[in-house]
Amino acid sequence: MLAADLPSYAYERAAEKLSAGPRVFAQWVELMLDPRTELAKVADLLSRDTVLCGRILRVANSMAVGGRASGSIADLGEALHRVGLSEVYRIVGIAVTLQSTTSSLNSYGMGCQRMRENALYEALAAEAIERSLDGEYRSAYATELLRNYGRLLLDRVVQLYRPHSGR
Repeated sequence: MLAADLPSYAYERAAEKLSAGPRVFAQWVELMLDPRTELAKVADLLSRDTVLCGRILRVANSMAVGGRASGSIADLGEALHRVGLSEVYRIVGIAVTLQSTTSSLNSYGMGCQRMRENALYEALAAEAIERSLDGEYRSAYATELLRNYGRLLLDRVVQLYRPHSGR
């Protein structure tokens, strides 16, 4: 069976079974690629995911970004400002990848740990290549992460709709 042989609803049903993380990340990428995006809009989107908020606040309050010296913060908008959107972009990408890859990709013969590593290495490599070419490194990073979400979706479609072996 080829992927083209499946009805479109097969992909929609499989996508519903994926975590919300990839959808939030896709919206996040759109916001980050628009230079007119306001910080409040970014904070509103990210506030929908408490795990992401927690990660960003932990980084904002860490010694690495001067969190302890300048006092702790609990406001997401302030945390975004302190950490910087470029670093938050990476945090969100990593967090969503970790949240989304909780099971093996049987169709690809890939365990979840390998999938996570593969997704992050590809994203960082694409980002580095684009930076060296003065390209749009954020979209390169996002493209690689979203490509791996495509693998997740295809694996779920195969799991849901593959022909049963003659059992």
